[in-house]
Amino acid sequence: MEVKKLFAALRSKKVLAILVAVLLSISLFTFWLAAQDIASCMSTKTIAMSLVVDKKAISTVGLNADTDHLNFGKVSPLSEVQRSVLITENYPSKVKVFLKGEVGTWVTVHNPDFSLLSQEPYEVLFTALVPESAEEGKHSGEAVFCFLEE
Repeated sequence: MEVKKLFAALRSKKVLAILVAVLLSISLFTFWLAAQDIASCMSTKTIAMSLVVDKKAISTVGLNADTDHLNFGKVSPLSEVQRSVLITENYPSKVKVFLKGEVGTWVTVHNPDFSLLSQEPYEVLFTALVPESAEEGKHSGEAVFCFLEE
C-alpha cells in the first residue's frame, strides 16, 4: 500500500514538472517571436505610456499636449481613455506597433499594422481600458513603432 502512495506522489510531481516545462517553453517561444519581429525593423521609435489609477477619479474628457509621451491621465478602474499620436517618416514604410509593460496589456492599438507614405502624417489611435483589479498608483509601458521597408 505504501509503495502505491509513493508511486502516485512521484507521478503527480512528474506531471507537474512536465506542465511547468511546457508553460515555460511556450512563454520563451512567444518572447522569441516578438523579439524576431522587432529585430526585423529597419528602425524603431519608442513612446512612453503612463496612467495613474485613482479609484476616486471621475471619468472625464482630458487634454494631453505631450508629443513625446502617451499620458492617459488619472483613470478609475473600468474606465476607457483614448489618445492618439501622429507618425511621419521620410520614406514609405510598413509600420507595426508593439506594446510593452503593464499599461501595454491594458491598451489597444486600433490599427497596429499600417502603411505609411513618405512625409504623410498618419494618426494612430490608442485606447486604454483599466481593469477593475488595477492597483492605485502610476503604471507605465511603451509603444514601439517598428518601421519596415515597404
